[in-house]
Amino acid sequence: MFDYLPDSLRKDTVNIGDIFKCFIPAANKHKLFTVVAFNGDDIVGSMLINSEVNKNVHRTEESLNHQLELLEVDYDFLSWNSHVDCTQLIGIMKNRILAEINSDVDSRYLGKLDLDDIQAIKRIVIKSRIISKKEKRVYGFID
Repeated sequence: MFDYLPDSLRKDTVNIGDIFKCFIPAANKHKLFTVVAFNGDDIVGSMLINSEVNKNVHRTEESLNHQLELLEVDYDFLSWNSHVDCTQLIGIMKNRILAEINSDVDSRYLGKLDLDDIQAIKRIVIKSRIISKKEKRVYGFID
């Protein structure tokens, strides 16, 4: 695609808490997401970061309680408070993320969640009745 990035801006690893902006085919647009877990060496468990909680999708109190607020003042790449949607773990191939952020002009690494937010996501997932035990095991949240 594009080979415009200088080596200093290229990224060759993916870590827990990394936040990316990439094209998400299901949404048909670029979206923010964070890496929250790994399933082996090749697949990352990620969660979308939304600017607003969609009340048409998240209608129950339980679902609303799975929205972790990120404050704009804590993250310089946010233009407003946003929410990590902890109702769904999305598996993405690690090499797909790296290829896209290193070649697509609109995709990029944005930063990293702070430790308190990473721990809050883990607590939400572990206690969740929305995310299956099987998924929690696959991504290492429970044994």
